[in-house]
Amino acid sequence: MFEWIHHIVNKITTLGFLLCDYKYASERKAVIIQDHLMSEVGQSHGGAGKSIVGNAIGHVVSQFFIDGKQMKRDDEFLLSGVTKATRNIFIDDVKTNFAFENLFAMVTGPMYVNPKGKDRYCIPLEDSPKILITTNHAINKANENATKRRIIYMEFSTWYNPDHTLVDDFHHMFFDDWDEEQWNLFDNLMAECVMYYFRSFENCWAREGAGAVPPPMKNIELRTLRQEMSEVLYQWAEEYFDPSGSHLNDRIKRADLVASFFEYAGGPAGHGVTRTNFKGKIQAYCKFKGYDFNIDRPNAEKLYYSDWKPLHPDESFIGSDDKSGGAEYFKVFSPAKEKELKPF
Repeated sequence: MFEWIHHIVNKITTLGFLLCDYKYASERKAVIIQDHLMSEVGQSHGGAGKSIVGNAIGHVVSQFFIDGKQMKRDDEFLLSGVTKATRNIFIDDVKTNFAFENLFAMVTGPMYVNPKGKDRYCIPLEDSPKILITTNHAINKANENATKRRIIYMEFSTWYNPDHTLVDDFHHMFFDDWDEEQWNLFDNLMAECVMYYFRSFENCWAREGAGAVPPPMKNIELRTLRQEMSEVLYQWAEEYFDPSGSHLNDRIKRADLVASFFEYAGGPAGHGVTRTNFKGKIQAYCKFKGYDFNIDRPNAEKLYYSDWKPLHPDESFIGSDDKSGGAEYFKVFSPAKEKELKPF
């Protein structure tokens, strides 16, 4: 019940953030709506109601719509049509590996618009529209600080799906079939969202300097880790580090692991995994599974596993490089398997 209420508060305060022009220096962010359901990277689950939120915003403030599936990475005319009166930019259904970093400057600074056939102009930060993005996928590099500090998340469950739609619960289409009473209810709800956003900001429901309360982040973090490691590496690691086998909790040469993965993946191309980034992706796999990495080495805080783990039982320990005899070694460690082997 608490988690459900947490999601409700997140949605109400985040809608309030999108509907008002107020931009506190520590809350210059874009809103990202994604699915709660965990799935393979690249697999979509539409019909959850994410786009309804964007449409709702567009019925209250001036909105510019962008079809995320048709977006080009370096489209100089992407914002052609945005004016100084635009209050919201709605980018709907962006693809896997969407380059959110391309929007960094316009999220936290002035917005430069290059209209087709007209002179380029700048909308100052205080007057620029806020950005709403919906996606069926995790955001690239979402664990990096530069990305984290620019995102407010909303998460949608699978209550609504292609087999169970809004019509089944409300017996009419949103917006199209509404009478005056429905529009009054909607307008009052939107006004209350703004009110609760400012109340949250004043009373620090999330933290000081923020009004939008983040949702429970566990699933969002897991989706990010799964996309970060790549689906091919995840599938390989699930087989290679199967708890019934001998590789989990064993110290193995990095070169042997890389060779095994490339053999499984059919070579070094087409999956985003390289010899250079392989370690980071294995560490992401450890965090996703609740495993630990290189437990015989100290972590970045110079703490050893035996001292750190009792204080962080639900987190993954990431030890430093383990090198000897001119080779580097990885150990992917499962506390659960260790307990099975040594119960006492």
